[in-house]
Amino acid sequence: MAGLYAYGIIGATEKEDFGEAGPGHSGRLYPVTYEDIAVVVSDSPLEEYDLTEENAMTHDRIVARVFEEHTVLPMAFSQVFKNKEVLLSLLKASQEVLKDALRRFHNNVELGVKVLIPRDGLKSPEALFNGKTREQFIKDCASEFMGTLGEFAVSSTEGVLFSPRLALNASFLVARDKVDRFLAVLEGVDAKYKFVTTRLSGPLPPYNFCRIKLARAAELA
Repeated sequence: MAGLYAYGIIGATEKEDFGEAGPGHSGRLYPVTYEDIAVVVSDSPLEEYDLTEENAMTHDRIVARVFEEHTVLPMAFSQVFKNKEVLLSLLKASQEVLKDALRRFHNNVELGVKVLIPRDGLKSPEALFNGKTREQFIKDCASEFMGTLGEFAVSSTEGVLFSPRLALNASFLVARDKVDRFLAVLEGVDAKYKFVTTRLSGPLPPYNFCRIKLARAAELA
């Protein structure tokens, strides 16, 4: 049975086609519009999608494609709706909350910052951390990066340190016109910690600041 897979909320648009959908989805990407908001969808089997790496990457890649031309509120993974009527009713019920969120995220982008210590730091930290323990160094390093960069961000959040080499795994919501300043400040902090490696991702849609489940969109208020 056919349904509609939703990727992201945007302002109403005259664009009728956003290109091909991803694997497991049918045909083209297109907007379903209610007044001045729309959700980008593709035709899809009416089923729950397994959260595999391939499926998650397809979802995020399509959101990023829409983001190239629009402010977009990313939808949570595997939001599949029975038909257009159901989707329109949810857009109608949530339109004020969604419009407010679109205003809040307008002209803002997400920048990801990861700070890694060298592999040698896992074996002989006393040679690298200026007398500090590895744990204290990571705490101080993360605090300085977060505090300094946070002054140039609308919002920030720290993610899981999924590797023992990670001193920081953070996301920053930054106004587009402050991205260059943010990057310059990042370069300055990075230079202070000469033996760490800094990795930047973005600009991206606000994945870590907004993942909408449309039936619960009122929770954004």
